Amino acid sequence: MRAALTALAPATSMRELLRECVAFTGDVDTVATIALAAAARSPEVADDLPMALIRNLERGPYGFAYLYDLDRRLLSAMSPPVRDRAELVGTWSDGALHLGAMEEQSVTFAADGTGLHLWEQIGDEMRTPFRWVLTAPGEVRVDDEVRAVRVGPGTTATGERTTILTLGDARYERV
Repeated sequence: MRAALTALAPATSMRELLRECVAFTGDVDTVATIALAAAARSPEVADDLPMALIRNLERGPYGFAYLYDLDRRLLSAMSPPVRDRAELVGTWSDGALHLGAMEEQSVTFAADGTGLHLWEQIGDEMRTPFRWVLTAPGEVRVDDEVRAVRVGPGTTATGERTTILTLGDARYERV
């Protein structure tokens, strides 16, 4: 932890930070992981890591998909609960969060308390209208079902920063 903080303190870019961590020599993968994770949430550190580092992550059980899902879950858990219905109004989609998926879902919350859930797959779609109301901070009732709801920062499948809606267990990007 001390090495990660030492490398992080002067860092202004992710690329520079990774070089600093590697320069410690030895078993520095954990140092780099801690430092880069902390820097990833700082607006003061430029996100300038080459995409090749992300694209070439291993695809095993604890590789790219595992890390991507962990990132999404942590960001969702740290996002503040929705307090104002205006935060929900708009269309949200999971398409940019699951590149290459054979299906996509979107949810639209209209200002008048109506909404639409859209599920699409090649050659097929299902549209489900609903009514919604924000019943308490972090809680939305969709028809007769109450779900936890949060909105906060997140990343797309290509690493771009975006706004994420977490509705129960589902996650969507604002479109």
